[in-house]
Amino acid sequence: KSRRQRIDARRAGTLRALLTLLRELDLSVTLSGVTEAHRVLGPLAELGAPVVFELPHGLRGRPRDLGEGQDRIEARWSTPARLARAGVRFAFAPPSGSALDLRLLAGLSVRGGLSPSQALAAITYRAAEVIGVAGFEKYMDEALREPARGGAPVHLSLDLTVQAASEEVLHAGMT
Repeated sequence: KSRRQRIDARRAGTLRALLTLLRELDLSVTLSGVTEAHRVLGPLAELGAPVVFELPHGLRGRPRDLGEGQDRIEARWSTPARLARAGVRFAFAPPSGSALDLRLLAGLSVRGGLSPSQALAAITYRAAEVIGVAGFEKYMDEALREPARGGAPVHLSLDLTVQAASEEVLHAGMT
């Protein structure tokens, strides 16, 4: 099975042009970056491509220059919530690759209107689906939805790092 190609596009104008091209060529890709996706939600949802939401700068430390005037990148914490409402499948990726930035991105997105369960999905099983490595997550989701199970619980154990990240995201959504 071949992996889906990933294309980085952050600005609304670039995203619009790319979405038009992808429709014309009938290509299936994963879009990454998508910082200004809130400005192209309709065409993005219509295309049905999964996205990896990233911010153009680190979340900790000194803020990076995002440009001025029309060159400024418009990053919003509400973008993931808007993606979810539009039905766009998405995952989070921190700009630095840091697990702490990933948790912070999820928590800030909850403050922007994303539900805690959607934020948790964006850093766990949904992320695995979007980048094409879902396996156990997909199997468990299907198994848990079987009517014959009758809602019976499944006992799992998590790595402490994953458990801590999950708890932080859920806690951030409740405060």
